Amino acid sequence: FIDPWGDSDTLINIENIWGSEFGDSIVGVNGTDHVFVGNDGNDTIYGGAGDDSIVGDLSNLVGNDVIYGEDGKDTIIASNGDDLVYGGDGNDSLLGGGNRDTVYGGNDDDVIRGGRGQDVLYGDDGDDTMFGQDQNDTMYGGEGNDSMDGDDGIEPLPTNDMMFGEGGDDTMFGGDDNDTLYGGDGNDQLDGGNERDLLHGGNDDDIIHGGFSFDTLYGDAGEDTLYGDGNADILYGGADNDVFVWTSASESGTNPGTNVDVVADFTNGEDLIDVSAFGGTFVFLGTFADEATADTQLANANATDDILIYIAAYDDGSDTIVKFDSDGTADASSEFEIELENFDHNNLDGGDFVL
Repeated sequence: FIDPWGDSDTLINIENIWGSEFGDSIVGVNGTDHVFVGNDGNDTIYGGAGDDSIVGDLSNLVGNDVIYGEDGKDTIIASNGDDLVYGGDGNDSLLGGGNRDTVYGGNDDDVIRGGRGQDVLYGDDGDDTMFGQDQNDTMYGGEGNDSMDGDDGIEPLPTNDMMFGEGGDDTMFGGDDNDTLYGGDGNDQLDGGNERDLLHGGNDDDIIHGGFSFDTLYGDAGEDTLYGDGNADILYGGADNDVFVWTSASESGTNPGTNVDVVADFTNGEDLIDVSAFGGTFVFLGTFADEATADTQLANANATDDILIYIAAYDDGSDTIVKFDSDGTADASSEFEIELENFDHNNLDGGDFVL
């Protein structure tokens, strides 16, 4: 323990220290594994080399602490207060705790959890695993192949998070509520989760899932694969050859302008519409001048015992609506539709589909 009533104390070669209720400065000895508790007050703690365990405080009082893990495999819990945590070198485990914390993983492969407050998390170098947890958090992966989750990795939490993958091949999951994800460089995998999300793949070849609400997806540069998933999404492939994927009829509706997914920049001969997950035999019936003619073609198609998926497209002003009769009944009703924005229906053919 540190004497709270003296002007200052100097303790040498002490491995375990519990600070006072005031602002303490605790510096660990290199090469020793320490257990430090700052306790109350605005503390500054240096773990030094060694595998240290550091807790900002263990009470309900708030202290704004600055904690440096430095070298070694450290475990740091910032606890209450608006804390600043630096993991340093080594594979560290860092928890922000309550209030608004800023946490830097440092070098190597760290596990970082924001805790209960509105936090800013930096993975820095290494392959880091990051959880925003409660409140609206901002996460920067840094270099390395990082895993970022706006929730706590166990159950969905209603938070509006922002994630920046930056360098490396990152995996990012927004979770519940309205999240914003930027993959950055590398071949990233993004999943918005629930609610209305904004997702940017960034450079290189990304895989992007909108999740289960009204999402906006940007592949950006690279050969990207975009999944609309549930509800009416807007998909931009961006530069290069992109693939737009639907795996079930429930992933888009049948009322253009209301509940139908929109591909905003489809380019025939470069981009592809992938519906191969439906299985069965596909028949592209062609493109037509209006919806009534397209429905007639669907109704006149030959239904068989095999599952046939009929595809017909028609002109809708400057856009093209693609109708899928995916149950093989060959009737005039489609099970789902997609809209190709600012695309001439005459330019669409069977080669634009992965069947």
